[in-house]
Amino acid sequence: DTLPQNLTIGTSSTRRKTQIHNIRPDLKIEYMRGNVETRIRKLKEGQYDAIILAKAGLKRLGLLDSIKYHTAIDTDIMIPAMGQGALGIETNKDPEIVELVKKLDHKPTRIETTIEREFVKELILGCHAPVGIKAKLQDDGTIKVKAVLLKGDELIRKEIISDEFEGLGIKFAEEFK
Repeated sequence: DTLPQNLTIGTSSTRRKTQIHNIRPDLKIEYMRGNVETRIRKLKEGQYDAIILAKAGLKRLGLLDSIKYHTAIDTDIMIPAMGQGALGIETNKDPEIVELVKKLDHKPTRIETTIEREFVKELILGCHAPVGIKAKLQDDGTIKVKAVLLKGDELIRKEIISDEFEGLGIKFAEEFK
């Protein structure tokens, strides 16, 4: 909200570009390429006034401190792609390994990511589609799901709160068809 008008913002994500443009149509959003270090270099060289990168990626690569000014964009503003922040483990069929890995299951994350995957699958979208979805279990036991989808030239943004988890991603996707 506090950025001056008409800045040039770099991103590699159509999903992010669409959401930012919807909030701030005055900003010039340009597609950028390259690995994280290349994108940061392009920012420092002045090719962009600002860039949008995943904070988790910057932290993981130890690059967060290399950017003088940074702020996280709240997921109420920028709905992430499905499964963001969740880790998956794939194993062979060895029963002993399967049993060991089961101990790492985090039920809330499994519920959230299942809803997100159901939503994307029901709409027959791929990982590069301009869609964002975030399911989050609430303290009261309900689940809040927010989604955004670019459909033609229209940005559809909706939210649902439910106490039923089973099939919620499929049910919610129906509202976007």
